[in-house]
Order: sequence, then structure tokens, then C-alpha cells
Amino acid sequence: MWKGYDPDEEKKALVAKTGNFFPEMLGLPYKTDSNGKSVLQENPRTGQRNLMATRIDQQLFGVLTRTTCGVKDGVCGIVMQIAPGKFIQDLIPQLQTIAPSSKELLPLLQDFISNEDFICSLTELQLTDCITGELDRHIHNYFIDIAIENGKVIFKSIRGIDNDMGFSSKVFPTYTGYVNERNLEDYRYKTPGYPKCVTQEMKDKILALKPESLDTIDNGLLEKEEIDATKERLTLLQEYLNSDSCTVVEKLGSVGSTILKDYNEPDDSYFGDLRENGSYYNSCFEEFSDLFEEILDGEWVDTFRSKNTPEANIITNLFDVINGDLNSVTFNNILMKEVYALKGQSVNAPFIAFLLRQQIDFVPTDVLNTISSITPDDNIDLVQIAEEYEYPEIDLLKQKLGLVN
Repeated sequence: MWKGYDPDEEKKALVAKTGNFFPEMLGLPYKTDSNGKSVLQENPRTGQRNLMATRIDQQLFGVLTRTTCGVKDGVCGIVMQIAPGKFIQDLIPQLQTIAPSSKELLPLLQDFISNEDFICSLTELQLTDCITGELDRHIHNYFIDIAIENGKVIFKSIRGIDNDMGFSSKVFPTYTGYVNERNLEDYRYKTPGYPKCVTQEMKDKILALKPESLDTIDNGLLEKEEIDATKERLTLLQEYLNSDSCTVVEKLGSVGSTILKDYNEPDDSYFGDLRENGSYYNSCFEEFSDLFEEILDGEWVDTFRSKNTPEANIITNLFDVINGDLNSVTFNNILMKEVYALKGQSVNAPFIAFLLRQQIDFVPTDVLNTISSITPDDNIDLVQIAEEYEYPEIDLLKQKLGLVN
């Protein structure tokens, strides 16, 4: 029996139905051979890896589901705590139960994305995975628990689940190049990068965890080479946190701040990865993802909330379409009288960026033919966005930006 098995704790979890039992797997493509190819590892000890991740997490931030040993019908496995909350793509429908219209939904999304506790917890999860070497952290491997109180989104917790793809004997393992990305969708299969910004509390907790203490925490769960690699990951992370490359801040969440914008790159940040890949699963979340930069622009949000601007009317109309069935989008959903109301006006760059990202050629082209010019924004490269989304009327866009005659 594995060390650390507590039958009383297992029984309580199963009786209370607060945990799920998972039998130990007999084989998993986990290690790599001398040529770097993935090979089948017999007895990969996924249960022990889950247990070790829990033990390390208990020394740090408490962002992983608690796991204990278990036996069911004579089969050895683990009992994993049922994580509170939902997958990220399920949060938007939850918000829409109290904010069914686009006008109501946007402020809720703004509150959610700028919530300091949410950003901190996601960063704590990333730091924990940096130590365990977790390869498989993606948006279906952590739950987010929120509540709605007085029309506000209250963040409660993040819990990482399925923490069994860590603790490789390689310091920085990766499956890049050996997986079918079409099947994996957004699944990372690589160890996370280091976050650009952390709080002092995060740094202190990581520095307080001594590499030599991992032997005691492990207590026989992992092989020596796996523990040695974990020690090295911890040491390297601590060196990074003490270096000039890491910025220590008082707060991570602030709408419009450079700190929040630093979390925009998926390779550096789980927050950036969430924005990059969350849109794959839910059309409503795609709308939220595409509006990330615009949400940070407080003045533009105020313009959007205004009831009588032509820009707000067009975006509200688009929201109503896209928050429904994407397959039902037709040109008739875009009221031409609203586009015509823009005649001779100069519109702002975030508004055009929003239209370009919808990839509905009819809408931005008709708007560009109607308006007089576009007010540029130093933080938004419309030409780059247009090229990225393969918008065919690049020359027309440049003309309205005043880049060509």
C-alpha cells in the first residue's frame, strides 16, 4: 500500500460524496526515449503523482484538488476531491442568467477579468505547476467557482484537477511534436513558463519551500530521479523570482494597468492562455476573448454603454446575434440604418477592431465606406488585426486611417 494511505479520510470522502475514485492506470505514454520519442511507461503511478502534487500544494497556495489514496473493490487508486465551480466555458451561461443582454453582460465580464483574487489564484496555480512540472494544464483541468451577489461577480476559488502529468525525471519535459494537436485542441502538453509578475506573498511562499524538504514531503511516492528534477525546478523558479526578470507588485488586478496587460501572452501566463484558447469552446466566451483589449479601455466601454451612439447600437446588435447561435448570423441581423447613422463620422479604433474580429466582411466594409475616418489608437494595430483575420479590404482600411491617399 502506498505510504500516506488514510482509510478513514477515504471513507469520509466517499460516503459524503465529496470525492471521486480513480483506479491506478497500468500504462501511459509518459516518458521519452534517447531519441526524444514518447514511449509507453508501464505503471506510471499517476495516483502517486496526484498525491505528491497535493502535498506540495498544501505547503503553498491550496489551489489543487485534495487527493488521498483509496481502494475500491480491491483496486488501488485515489480519491480526488470534487472541485467546486465550473469549467471556464460554462461560466458565461451562468452570468447570462442574470445578464441576458449584451449591455448587462459586458460590465460583469469586466468585473470578472479584472478581479484581483481571480488573477492571483490563476498565477498561484501556474507557479505550483512550475514546480511539479505539470504538462497537462488546460482550461478543462481547472474549475473556477464564482457567485453572483447584488449584480456583481464574486470570485471564490480556482482548483486544479487531474494533477497526474507532472514529476517527470526531465526538468522541463515537453510533448511538443509528438502529439496530434488537432485532437488535443488547446491541451498544453508542456511545462508552463514563468509569470512576469508576482505578489510579495507568492514570492515568500515559494522561497520558503526548501528543495531538501521535498524528500520528506515525498515520503516514497516518486523515484529519486523524479524528486531530483523537482528540486531543480523549484531551485530555478526561486532564482527567477529573485532576479530582475521578475516584477514583484502589490496587486495583480487593475483594469487598464500595464500589469494586467503583461498577462496577455499564453506562453508566459495561464491568464494569457485562458484568453488565447478559451474561445474555442463557447461562442459567448469567444466574444469575451475578442473584446479583451477593448474592455481595458475604460473610455470606450463608457461609449459602448451609452444608449444612443451608432457604434453602441451596432455592437449591441452584433452581441445579440453572437450570443445566440453563431450559425444563424445573417447580414439581415445588421441594421443598415445603424450603419448609415455613422455617415461622415470619425469612429475609434477599438470599434473597428471589434468588427474586424467578427470576420463578417459585409459589416466592416460597409462601415468603412460610410465613415469619414478612423481615430487611431497607439495600442491597437488595425492593419495587423485585419491581416490576421484575412480581411480583404486592407487598402480601404489604410485609407480611412490616413495611411494612404
